[in-house]
Amino acid sequence: RFCRRYLCNEKKSPLRIEMPPGREIQIDYGKVGCLRIGNSNKVVYAFCALLSASRLPFVLFVLKQDQVSFCESHLNMWDYFGGTTEVVTLDNLKAGVITPDLYDPLMNKSYADMLAHYGVFADTTRVRRPQDKGKIDRFIPVARELWRKLVALHPEKDLAFYNEKAQAYCRSGYGMKKHGTTGVEPWIVFESQEKNLLRSLPQERFVIPVWKEAKVHPDRFIQFQKKTYHVGQDYVGEMVWARKTGNLVMIFKDSKLLKTYTVPRGHRAYDPRDFSDVQSSMMEAGFPKYLLEKALKRGDVAYAYVKQILTPHAYINSRRAQAVLEVIDNNRYNEHYEEILHQAMRTKTHDSKTLRAMFEEDSQQLRFDESPVISGDLGKEMTRDASYYFH
Repeated sequence: RFCRRYLCNEKKSPLRIEMPPGREIQIDYGKVGCLRIGNSNKVVYAFCALLSASRLPFVLFVLKQDQVSFCESHLNMWDYFGGTTEVVTLDNLKAGVITPDLYDPLMNKSYADMLAHYGVFADTTRVRRPQDKGKIDRFIPVARELWRKLVALHPEKDLAFYNEKAQAYCRSGYGMKKHGTTGVEPWIVFESQEKNLLRSLPQERFVIPVWKEAKVHPDRFIQFQKKTYHVGQDYVGEMVWARKTGNLVMIFKDSKLLKTYTVPRGHRAYDPRDFSDVQSSMMEAGFPKYLLEKALKRGDVAYAYVKQILTPHAYINSRRAQAVLEVIDNNRYNEHYEEILHQAMRTKTHDSKTLRAMFEEDSQQLRFDESPVISGDLGKEMTRDASYYFH
């Protein structure tokens, strides 16, 4: 900009910043169209990448832009090129960058783990500055036109077929045409100059983790991917990070590893050694005590029922008791309230959905007075005791 303003008399023209081979790859997403899958239309995006030196592109059509899909697209891109560059230039999409910043952006944890595994530096662009990655931005319309052409020629094919054709086009179609800037075919420049300068891939392919920030609830558990994991009483009310890789779940607090679990078959994962063996001590303090006090306000039967649920491990079953209390609160004016709770205690029904169904079923029942209606002398003569029929 300084040169244009003070040293040049020519009209404004784009300032091209060229990179040496193997230094940089630019990536971006572009919406390309829709694909009929089952009974619905799904939006299709093109994950596009372009080597800055050779201009060789990579296209992968995807249905999502979440952190897992974003990382998986990178892995497929590096497998396609056969190596990694020193720098990946990207904009501030949420799958890669949580908080944009010119000097210290906050990266998505899954994405940061992947970059560390491959030894690649992520250079994020300035907010609303598409010129910072102009090479890939100019390629997005090409990917969009490629999608329309493939769908028109092969309307009944699936996404895998379109991706195979798109990557073949990148090599033998776009890659074998003279580039407007370099004047050389991208595939030839890649094979002769850039391919051998890419960093080699690690022996082990990166396993994409899933990170999620979760709050430790009063029952000392966190909720992560529809399952609960025990953390401990020292962290109740605080935020921790859960990381899942394959079948392994690790829980962190400020980079400190708190717990490690395998994904449970059931709903909960915990270490029995973390819970006291003395039932009374768990009932007399903390969250279980609060639940029992709340149940007592709904009557002695409700108190006994909730206490049954909390036995023998109050903290493990406290979330279940909390859900049951909500059902009790919503049905406390039911005419047969205590009768239904007694029935739930006898059958040891500790599930809130089943208890709710019991109250709903009761409200739909037609109840009759079981005592016989006797009127007049004739009615009394015709009425007999049940024992009459067993002589």
